[in-house]
Amino acid sequence: MRLCCPTGVVLAASLSLAGCNSGGSGSASGGGGRSRGSVPWFPGAAPLLLAPGHSPDRSLIVLADSLGRELEGSLLDSSATLIRLDGSRVAGRVAITQTAEGCIEASIEPMPSMAWGVGFVGGTPTSLKVDSLRGISSQDSSSLIRIVIRLAATITDGPESRFTGLPVGIVELWRARLPDGATALVATLRRQINQEDSPLEERTLIVAESDSKAPDGYVLAYSERSSGAGETVESRELLAAVTFSPSTAVNFILAHDFGDQSAYSIVERVARGRWVLKWASRRFSC
Repeated sequence: MRLCCPTGVVLAASLSLAGCNSGGSGSASGGGGRSRGSVPWFPGAAPLLLAPGHSPDRSLIVLADSLGRELEGSLLDSSATLIRLDGSRVAGRVAITQTAEGCIEASIEPMPSMAWGVGFVGGTPTSLKVDSLRGISSQDSSSLIRIVIRLAATITDGPESRFTGLPVGIVELWRARLPDGATALVATLRRQINQEDSPLEERTLIVAESDSKAPDGYVLAYSERSSGAGETVESRELLAAVTFSPSTAVNFILAHDFGDQSAYSIVERVARGRWVLKWASRRFSC
């Protein structure tokens, strides 16, 4: 398989946003949707993401075109920018080392000394600093947890939902200060049915944004929800928050875990208080 690594130009990719539901149900709200469409990729960046591999010196290459299997040219030795949640960036070089069973792996030189979230080839990504729940003061975290639980409760349950009325627990929470001074919260939450033979879980992702007119200072800007068997229900993790000059749009890069498969997506801020699903990859079993 050959990959194209053009830089310095705006690249457009035909993207598959086909739904990646877990064993039960899945949905996305907030203006985006998981349907096939076409969106431009990041200015000047090759149409792919670099995701952490099984070892620190390896990366999985996730093509922007989820339906594509090869592009013209080759990615033999290219400069890359690796982004971390703390806002730092690491420069490196990537080169394809293996292509098998629909998975493309690349080596990273030098080997990153610290864990990273996502990488790009080309373009000028600017990383935003993101605080996780462990890095937020106990007073602030208690307040933010109450806020995201309240906002999650405003998401309408489906008519056949078995989780209505069950308590909601926080899995993880992140906080990012946006370039215009607003604050965004990203949170993952869980409801459970502890059946002995087949425990079920519902996983919810929400993006909230600060709004001085809201009762507690935040409004719900985006949400996704999945449910299914506990070991395979779709879970989500924030990998990075980035902008790409000259655009001012903020993008959250997410990883999706299905137990034995993984996927990636981008949720973009298109207006104050409005976030949409910009792109979702296919599933990988690498």
